[in-house]
Amino acid sequence: MPVSLVGPATLANSGGALSGAYVINPYSRRSLLAFYAGGSGAIGAPWDSRGTVVTYAGLPLVLVGQIRYQPGGPGTIDHVAEIWSLADPPLGSGTFSFATVGNANHAIALCLASGINSVTPFGAVITASGGGVTTSSLTPASSEGEVAVSALNVSNPFTTPPTPTAPTTAIGVISSGGGVPTSLGAGQRAGGALSSLTWTWAPADSFAHVAVALKPQIETIRRPVEYTYDIWEANPQVRDAAGRVVPPWQVRANRWLRILGTSQPTSERPLSFVDDSEIAYIESVRYDGESGNLSIATNRSELGEVIVARAAGKSTS
Repeated sequence: MPVSLVGPATLANSGGALSGAYVINPYSRRSLLAFYAGGSGAIGAPWDSRGTVVTYAGLPLVLVGQIRYQPGGPGTIDHVAEIWSLADPPLGSGTFSFATVGNANHAIALCLASGINSVTPFGAVITASGGGVTTSSLTPASSEGEVAVSALNVSNPFTTPPTPTAPTTAIGVISSGGGVPTSLGAGQRAGGALSSLTWTWAPADSFAHVAVALKPQIETIRRPVEYTYDIWEANPQVRDAAGRVVPPWQVRANRWLRILGTSQPTSERPLSFVDDSEIAYIESVRYDGESGNLSIATNRSELGEVIVARAAGKSTS
């Protein structure tokens, strides 16, 4: 399942806490991502524009990566870029809220990542910063199916605002305005390639840039499961993959059956059908039309072992 980014939205203001509504749609393996750029003119107030309390629907986001650049040295104007994340955010509309250490001009791009790995969602964070330039390029280490993303903070006003260079595409480009303006460019590119997350702007100015790769959920189920059987149904019946009842005289052998309700919920995913306690291979089926009884003989080995056992005239069910 490759990672995909959906539902982009942007927020901005020029001082104090920032908040706004955002809608979470029902995508699987989802995480809310927030790409932040903040600037502060408060001399002598280190990390004045750094995010502190970041929430969605009252739930705290986790800081994935950040970079701070002060062109004039410690105690001077901040340039901060950050990426935040909330795994499995609740569905529907909620309020996103972002507070900083002190007043800051800041901009945020929000989006939802679907298909993201629930155990190891991120790769290594990389950063870059500097002054007097018109471009920044970062290349997070990534593999097939991954998506690299970044948050870019550049001072403005511009004659040319931050513009992504192909294959980088923009999630959102927004300016906060205010006395110490900050512009955010949040971008992505497909993983597995050697290309970089590259942005250009004009005129030359200071910037802070942070990037990371999003890792996809690895699907380990190797074959389709044709039937399911839930032992907790009031009247348990064999159902097909779409959840429709299968008449007992139509249940066939040489199919995979998932028996629901026999194990406790877990976040772990089995590496094979042998490791999945709910999966069994149907070796034979016998239906008694007079009594209406259906008998199913199953085998919990992998298919190769099933074939060997049946050839030897025995079963490991």
